[in-house]
Amino acid sequence: MKFFSKIGFIYFILLILLLLMFKSYDLMLRKHEKNRQELFKTNDRIQNLYDNKGINEQALSILSESLSGKKVDDTSYIGNEHSLNIKSFYIPYVINANYDGSLAYNANSILKSKKPSYIEKINNKIFIFFWSGKIIYLDENIETFDYENTDNLNFVELPSNLNGFKAGEHLDEVVMQTNYWNGIKDAIYIKNKIYLSYVKEVEDNCWNTSVLVADLNFEYLNFEDFFTYSDCLKNENEFQGVQSGGKLLRLSETEMLLSIGDYRYRTLAQNKESIFGKIIKINMESGEYQIVSMGHRNPQGMTLINDNLLLATEHGPKRGDEINKISLDIPFEEQNYGWPIASYGEHYDGKFRPEAPLKKSHRDNGFLEPIHFFDKNYHGVSSIQNIEENNNFFVASLKGGNLYIFSAENNNYNDIQIKETFFLNNRIRDILKINKNLYLLTLEGTLPSLSFLKFL
Repeated sequence: MKFFSKIGFIYFILLILLLLMFKSYDLMLRKHEKNRQELFKTNDRIQNLYDNKGINEQALSILSESLSGKKVDDTSYIGNEHSLNIKSFYIPYVINANYDGSLAYNANSILKSKKPSYIEKINNKIFIFFWSGKIIYLDENIETFDYENTDNLNFVELPSNLNGFKAGEHLDEVVMQTNYWNGIKDAIYIKNKIYLSYVKEVEDNCWNTSVLVADLNFEYLNFEDFFTYSDCLKNENEFQGVQSGGKLLRLSETEMLLSIGDYRYRTLAQNKESIFGKIIKINMESGEYQIVSMGHRNPQGMTLINDNLLLATEHGPKRGDEINKISLDIPFEEQNYGWPIASYGEHYDGKFRPEAPLKKSHRDNGFLEPIHFFDKNYHGVSSIQNIEENNNFFVASLKGGNLYIFSAENNNYNDIQIKETFFLNNRIRDILKINKNLYLLTLEGTLPSLSFLKFL
């Protein structure tokens, strides 16, 4: 009898546990659906702008279409050595949640506006971080997701405090209207934490490139400053916030890299005491940093070839974009890439500047040569990603709209060659490798899109 009583008690406990699990799962689904619906509430805000604030019908249509997540392109690109298929889906280009409609949009500004977004794989889900602080994720396991037979992507909005942080106060007033430079620059995920680089207003009208951090959860992300510093640059004279760098790269669970541009304060790139115009390594436990390389204008992309070798793309002046090879085990004084003394580009206004003469040899002036520079047209090189196939790697461009495959023959990264050029006719912001045959791109067309790239 006691035996059966014990069995009954065990079954009772199991029943209670099952009920609790069901309740927890039901609450999770309800929260998930609430977050998903937040995206579509944006449609109401857009409609309100149309009804009350002067947004025109074409702009209304554009912004509403961006919420659909529908497949908008499926194109195969046939090269000499490589062939690709790229499937693109709209991603929600939404107005900042706190946007009050005080600015009147027109269709032309929306069509021409830049829409930077950055992608990261987190717990097998794809997260997209907009420059404006908006965060969404694809509600699928990317390792098993059948994108080949999908016509619409299902995105979920993840709430955060980004609309209220210091730079965010300017997003609705300034960035959404004219600029995007003082927003989010990149995102990485390390050890259950999300790190975001951004352009921070340290004091009134004085800016630098800093890093935020939040513990991962799917309820609400509470970001706080992780890495920042008192040095900042005033928005005056030739100041350019777009030259902020901001690329993040994981080295290990305790170290990351951050690129910092010169903000068009050119001479700081050669100042060993300044953090601007540098690539730095941050110890995530102590918060301390050390300079890895110097003499940079605006580093945009970074990828590791091995534990000690880094490739980085860089926005140069006109016809002076670069790819640089950077060692992680050499003192930074020996890794000076020459800006603004040496560059193969020219100043956009054509003026000569004695402090930035742009001499046409790096080596002859005591600097390291780029392993490639784009000399024919302005490309706006962005992301770079190793392919792990015969020492190949992708390089993307913004204004150029090209996706390149470079190769380092015989593992010689001093002699890289363009093997393929694919013209996507779209600004390519970010590249993320999922596995050896699947990559994700974010594109900045009329409406931004998430693209699935596979080799054929």
